[in-house]
Order: sequence, then C-alpha cells, then structure tokens
Amino acid sequence: GDVEAVLTADGADSNAVLLAIGPAPHLVAEIRPNSIQSGQPALDWEAAGDRLSEVRALRVYPPEGISVAGLQAAERSVRARLTVSAAAAPGRRVAVLESERGRSNPFSITLQTPLPKIATLTPDRAAPGTTIEQFRITGEALAAVNRISFDPPSGITVTGLSASESAVTAAVAVAADATDGIRSVSVTSPGGVSAALPFTVLRGPRLTSLSPATAPAGGPPVILTVTGTDLAGITALRFSPSEGVTVFAVRATATQATTTVNLSSLATPGVRQVSVS
Repeated sequence: GDVEAVLTADGADSNAVLLAIGPAPHLVAEIRPNSIQSGQPALDWEAAGDRLSEVRALRVYPPEGISVAGLQAAERSVRARLTVSAAAAPGRRVAVLESERGRSNPFSITLQTPLPKIATLTPDRAAPGTTIEQFRITGEALAAVNRISFDPPSGITVTGLSASESAVTAAVAVAADATDGIRSVSVTSPGGVSAALPFTVLRGPRLTSLSPATAPAGGPPVILTVTGTDLAGITALRFSPSEGVTVFAVRATATQATTTVNLSSLATPGVRQVSVS
C-alpha cells in the first residue's frame, strides 16, 4: 500500500510525499557464486528466482573494478559473465537486477583477495653475516602481500617490503650467528598464506692469507696456497683482473686450498683481487 514519508531537519518537517510499497518486480532467491576473487577473468555468474525474463542489467554498488557482459535473462534465471579487476577492493558489494519495470530485491556479492602464489626466490641462498639488499619473489596475486616469512625465523630480518601483482621485493639481513640450513619462505596477504619455497643459509668461504702474495710476470709456475675458513668444496680460484693469469686445478680442505698459477710475461704489474667459489 501507500505510506506518507516526511524528511526532518533541525526539528522542522518537510511536506509529505506518498511512497508506494509493494513486491519488487523481480525476485532473486539465490546467486552462484556469491563470492569472487579479485583478478578473476570472465567468470560465469547466475541468479535464480522468479519474474526475471525482463531483466536487462546487473548493477553492482560500488561498481569500481567489476564489469558485466553477455547478460541473458529467462523467467527463473539470469546469466552473465563477470570480470573482476585485480585492483578491485575486497569486501561486500550490494547488487540488484534491473529492468524498465524496476529493480529486484538487493543481494550481496563478496570480493575476496586471492591466495598468493610464489614461483621463484632470487637469490635463494645467503651466508650468515650478509644482507641481500634486493631479495625478490615472483609469482601471482602478490599485490596485497604484506609479509614475507622465513621458517625457522631466527637470525633473519626482513625490511622495506614492496609488492606488485607479480613480484615482492625486500631487504633480507642474515645474522652472523644464523644457523646453516634450509628455511621455508612464504608470503602472506589478506587472501591467505602462500605455499613455501626453500631458502638456504650457508656459510661461504672466507680467505685470510695467500702464500706467496707476490710473483713475477713471466716467471715459472707458482704453487699458490690460500688459507681461510669453510674452504672445503671450492672448485675454482679467480683473479680480478684475470688477464695474463692461468689457474689450474684446485685442491681444498676446510682451511686451505692450493693450486698452480701461471703468470704470462704480458701480465700487467699491479694488485689483483683473489676470490674462490
């Protein structure tokens, strides 16, 4: 029936108007799905109910981030394809079906942040006492990531997190006393926690001395001995710059590595940096 409606402001009433109250011209009883992930491309959506054959539009409020295409109406159902932007804000949206006769009863569609997926870590290892200034994780649905987790977490500090749809970057500091071993790395967003990838903490070789520390260019081959820590397993010794220097097979123990080095007569005199790997 009809009812009178009055607006009141500062204690004063407006003139009365009549509002007709009656059943909505279109009845929505159920929608499928009623929850959609942001970033969902071309999702098939359906509303079931009654008196739906004249429906010509699906209206969503607020509309930002949702587009509707291919709407088809029958007496008891309406079908459409929904596309939801990855940037669409998560939360509940109010929606109605609309025709020239009016609107249906309102119903809600919930947008959810998708579960993040990670594919690569760069780098995927570090030595205790070092900091990775640009630790990078790639994957999908990463724009809302707000945390990078290492498990076990002891000795690892993450700062400066920045996220986009396909990558997350941060600075990762590994404490000098961090335990060697494999850590599981995952990311967290409002959509949940990703699956984990392995990250290795491993002490690298450290050099303390070379013997001999000098050698003449064009002289006989030199047997070079390098001492330090964590040298077991190294397979190469490098000079920088490398021009005029030939290094042969390396033999290593935990604290010492030896190799034969040949210096060409054309080698430029000067200081060379020596490293192992």
